[in-house]
Amino acid sequence: MNLTDIHVAIIGAGLGGLSLAQGLKKRGVRFDVYEKDTTSYTRSQSFRLRIDHTGQEALSQCLSESHYKLFENTCGEQFQGMHRLNSKLESTADEWIESWTPPAEERDQQIKEDLAANRLTMREVLLCGLNLHVHFDKVFVQYEERDDGKVVAHFSDGSTVVSDVLIAADGANSTVRKQRFPELQTYDTGIVCIYGKTYPVGRTKESIAKVLQSGTSVIMDDDLVAVAENVHFKESPAALAATLDQDYVVNPVDDYIYWAILGKRKTFGLSDSENITLSVEDISRHVANVVETWNPSLKALFSNVDMNALAIAPMRSARLQEPWVSSRVTALGDAVHLMSLIGGLGGNTTLYDAAVLADRLADVQSGKLPMLEAIAKYEEEMRAQSTASIQSSLAGSEKLFPA
Repeated sequence: MNLTDIHVAIIGAGLGGLSLAQGLKKRGVRFDVYEKDTTSYTRSQSFRLRIDHTGQEALSQCLSESHYKLFENTCGEQFQGMHRLNSKLESTADEWIESWTPPAEERDQQIKEDLAANRLTMREVLLCGLNLHVHFDKVFVQYEERDDGKVVAHFSDGSTVVSDVLIAADGANSTVRKQRFPELQTYDTGIVCIYGKTYPVGRTKESIAKVLQSGTSVIMDDDLVAVAENVHFKESPAALAATLDQDYVVNPVDDYIYWAILGKRKTFGLSDSENITLSVEDISRHVANVVETWNPSLKALFSNVDMNALAIAPMRSARLQEPWVSSRVTALGDAVHLMSLIGGLGGNTTLYDAAVLADRLADVQSGKLPMLEAIAKYEEEMRAQSTASIQSSLAGSEKLFPA
């Protein structure tokens, strides 16, 4: 087999783009990542991500053994059980919620329990060792495919990058997708998510019901679903990173309770066509209105939110995809298959994409596959996985919030 030296340009330094970068580094494939943000801390990185066995397996394929161990150790404590409650904090039973926990036969097969990753910490872990290859303040504008098979990426500062393949990892509002896959439109599901985090310390801790301060709580109201999950770190993520390598920089993070409230737009007093651009004060008022009649020690979770971490987002989803003709420009994660937050499958599907794409590009590097055949194989696997995830996510949304 003839070795083929290729270079991969990745647009976007989110979790998917960085996981792919780590996978390519592990396989000896040259790459660079281009991110529009000026630094890795420009945007809020939301909070807890639940990394299931699919995501964990994908990450282990992308990271070295010691690097993956750092990821595991910097996650919060593993799944500690689920409380099913109503807005009065009374225990309830809900058959659908049972699907959020692995069935008995899977637990018997020792499928890995979910990990609770702090999103910003996870991003920092994935940035470790990539400092020479991640370029910030690079706003992608467009690309062109040359006759010699190269792809040229153009950036707003006038610079260009020539590569053998261009990867869209630039998220739900992907600029690359708009040029490469204009037919892959997303749509508003009509569901809105308000999310935040609350630090259980001092008087705040005393005011929040104890049941909410352990494990995961799912609170079902007539038109709303709230989820609260404790993120507790066994050891300091910063200290763990410092023991491995001077290039591994991870910032300290305190324990917190992550929470989210989901409901239809009308439940929050929002119109179907309204763009959701609210101040944190307005978001806080919307939360206060919908939880007004809830148990006081449940309401305390939301009223003591860290206002710097309060956010609102419409839940959008991609439509199921038909096959397309492959080229040297492809995509992963939300850039190609955005899905509802319900079920928590989006991030894990993104990690799956990254691991598969790293393998296929390594096949090109080793001479096993020509580029277009490798991209086509990746896209076939990606569509199969994402189609199942989108269907599962939409089914969950429909059960919770019937059309």
